[in-house]
Amino acid sequence: MICRKLGPQIRGNFLPPEPDRLFKSLRARSAKSRERAKAQAQDFLLTLQRLSADERRLVCAIFVNGCQAELPGNVHINIDFLQRIIEFPRSKICRLLGKIRSLGFLSRIRTGKDAHDEYLGSAEDVALEWNLLREKIGGNLTPLAIAMIRGATEGCCEECGANALDRLDFSQLSSATFTEE
Repeated sequence: MICRKLGPQIRGNFLPPEPDRLFKSLRARSAKSRERAKAQAQDFLLTLQRLSADERRLVCAIFVNGCQAELPGNVHINIDFLQRIIEFPRSKICRLLGKIRSLGFLSRIRTGKDAHDEYLGSAEDVALEWNLLREKIGGNLTPLAIAMIRGATEGCCEECGANALDRLDFSQLSSATFTEE
């Protein structure tokens, strides 16, 4: 009753001690796979902390709105659609994506137009993947990154989800700290 009166707890840079909802999303059932997923999730949180606010907003927008058809390799999104979501010009998107390669974010612009396509314009996509740059538990962990970002916004309206990502509040990844709006 006291917790309800005080309202929801505002957290920042928070990953719950037991992110069971993340484990379920990743299908991590054994103790070893859960331990590994938690270590990777902590590394992803640390990576997000190292991004600037604009870089974090861009990465989160791509992971939340991008197409997962090419997973586990990457997530991709039409660059025009991305510009409309994030309200950054194409040049800023490309500049920001180029700056975060050192943190394991690998990106590319893919352009393609079928010669038989009768529609105007060409398809330009941004493809993004996240690689953990550690020897034992590293590699392409784009599915984990997507599960964390999308899980952090689950049960929230768009604005509250964006605010949680701005604060790096991943409390929605645990049943113990999950709240439904």
